[in-house]
Amino acid sequence: MYLLFILGRLLEPSIGSVRFVFLYFASLLAGSFLALALTPDSVSAGASGAIFGVLGATFVIARGRRLDAIAGQIGILILINLVFTFADTGVSLGAHAGGLVAGVLCGLLIVAGERGKLGESSSRGRLAVELGAMGAIAVISFVLALMAASWGAPYFIG
Repeated sequence: MYLLFILGRLLEPSIGSVRFVFLYFASLLAGSFLALALTPDSVSAGASGAIFGVLGATFVIARGRRLDAIAGQIGILILINLVFTFADTGVSLGAHAGGLVAGVLCGLLIVAGERGKLGESSSRGRLAVELGAMGAIAVISFVLALMAASWGAPYFIG
């Protein structure tokens, strides 16, 4: 949670509260989906997938804005946290991986929007496309989690 506090103070003012909320929940739901899909019999709780998503998005956005020193530091944090994820069997690999992937995708959307590559000329239009795509990541993750829960992960994945 301390990492979320630090990253939130860095990223939220930079991208805005609405983008940050969409990023957070897309990462949270993607992490929850992958955790459920990979380990359906495990009980897990927490926001680690969302935190990994914020890490991934911060890395991508810093790189996109050519803030290489910050991107390098965030990259090291991601690697350290992934080492702990793989080293500790009590940590949800699915939540961390799912959150990280969703965060990277959301970060790519934000960078593409900032560079005007989303097909919209106005900043409002670009923001709408970004939020729509991040919302789609969240909704798809939620639906896939429901499917994995109702069908059982072994049938869903393999």
